[in-house]
Amino acid sequence: MKVKFELVNDCKIGFKKLSNAELGKGNSHQTHIGLFDETVDCSQDLFRPLTAKFIYNNTVEDLVCLIDYIKSPDGKIRSPKIRKGNNQELLNGNLSSKSIVGQIREIVKNSVEFREWYLLWFCENKSNLVFILFNDKSKEYKDIFEIIPNIGIRGVIKNSDDGFSGLYKYIEEMGMKIEGSQLKHDGKRTIRSLEFWMIAFFLSKYGTRINGKRTIPPVELNSKSWKDAYLKFFDIFNDGQTSQQFINSLKNARDSYDSHIENSERVGWRDLDGRPAELPALAKNVYNKYDILKREILWNEINELLIFIDRPKNADSAVIERQNSVNPNWTREELILALDLYFDMDQGQMHKGNQNVIRVSNEIRDLKIHFDVPDPDKFRNPSSIARRLGNFKTMDDGYDGDGLKNSSKLAKEVYQEFNNRRDTLRLAAAEIRDKLLRPKTQKESSNFIKKDIHKSDFLFQFHKNRECDPLVLKVKKEMALATSETLKCEICGFDANTFYGEIGNDVMEIHYNKELINEPGLESSSMDDFIIVCSNCHKVLDKNFYIINSIDLKIIIDNN
Repeated sequence: MKVKFELVNDCKIGFKKLSNAELGKGNSHQTHIGLFDETVDCSQDLFRPLTAKFIYNNTVEDLVCLIDYIKSPDGKIRSPKIRKGNNQELLNGNLSSKSIVGQIREIVKNSVEFREWYLLWFCENKSNLVFILFNDKSKEYKDIFEIIPNIGIRGVIKNSDDGFSGLYKYIEEMGMKIEGSQLKHDGKRTIRSLEFWMIAFFLSKYGTRINGKRTIPPVELNSKSWKDAYLKFFDIFNDGQTSQQFINSLKNARDSYDSHIENSERVGWRDLDGRPAELPALAKNVYNKYDILKREILWNEINELLIFIDRPKNADSAVIERQNSVNPNWTREELILALDLYFDMDQGQMHKGNQNVIRVSNEIRDLKIHFDVPDPDKFRNPSSIARRLGNFKTMDDGYDGDGLKNSSKLAKEVYQEFNNRRDTLRLAAAEIRDKLLRPKTQKESSNFIKKDIHKSDFLFQFHKNRECDPLVLKVKKEMALATSETLKCEICGFDANTFYGEIGNDVMEIHYNKELINEPGLESSSMDDFIIVCSNCHKVLDKNFYIINSIDLKIIIDNN
């Protein structure tokens, strides 16, 4: 695959030697690189940050391009410059994006020789900006100065100038030399369909701010970071991009909505006068449609897209049957129990015949987190647990052997989280056993006859999993405290802070108050599906799960 530039007829090519201040050298605090007037006047998106092609050393990538201008009283825009960007503009949760200026300065900083650096830029297709960086020791420097010897003095090369056609042809040939193996992006932008904008709107409107500092993805996505949230949609919307390019594209689309969302604490894209930047027609249609609908309706549509990823359109019945026969992926709870075992065993004991391996196998099976288990005999059996322990060996720096590779991303994250926090791991494993492994005697002594014991038992475990998510617990409590000074049980009205004083802070719990009708995993959730409860009411609801709900319990309390 090659890069093909399409320069507009009236295009002007900018060229300059970069100063030490523009390169960020010495004690300079300059945050921008100045461009020449008229060299970017063909852009149709002057008022909002862009992504632009950045070419260096026969590679090309899309980077954030933050442009500033001075607006004259007569409405003309002059003195364009590109900025490095600050953390608020480039940092989003655990995801950071590089700007053109930031990338240039990183390249120069890592250069081992003293060199003079040059920047060439132009517009293509009346919308896309292209920047080419090179130095005085490069082939590009020699070639360009042979085409236009006085280019360093002229600065701006117009299509009527001598040498323009030669430089134009040279730029075209430069693009054709960038091979697909080196290519980070072929210049084709993600096709922003209605579904793409729908996802961006959902991310913008329902991201939750934590402690007044940062936002986290909507809880429905069950993602620890924005990067993970974006990548959930990569398989269906990447349009040939790399994962990082897709992330940048979806992030930019989300930022487009931030300035339009009512009460949003994020700045988003704005025009020169500080007003929300105008949305593209398709994005505006999505905004008008979904801004007035309930959150659950929008999430149901998005969730259908996620389900579609697991059932490809063109997959034949044999492929789908093979997919259906595979046991479900490991969950965080299962991985924590397995990792807790790993750190309590000697390396030579990690085999399927070990009694501790068998014990943890039985524990994980008894969690009953998964409703659909195609192959029960192989599901988390001792051999499966032993293989998982072998995967952990690969991640362990203290293990001299090879271990087993092909660990999942979640397994690596869990290992990294608890590797140096063994005490926290033991507490997490103990909490899972306490909350999800109910004693068999409790099940056997129940006086209630359920219509579907297996399903109701599974639904209870699924219900408890939702409640045990520490992120959901934190967000729900913070949302409740935003409208009330203390946390009160929404069933009986008990206020722990009033009753116990200061020591009663943060002892309230949350109850997943939504009736599970569909197959778990397909259920959509919002923060409205959780209620604040005291431990007494919570225990009564859990004990009588599938028999009474929060409304029933409130009626019982009121009648007493």
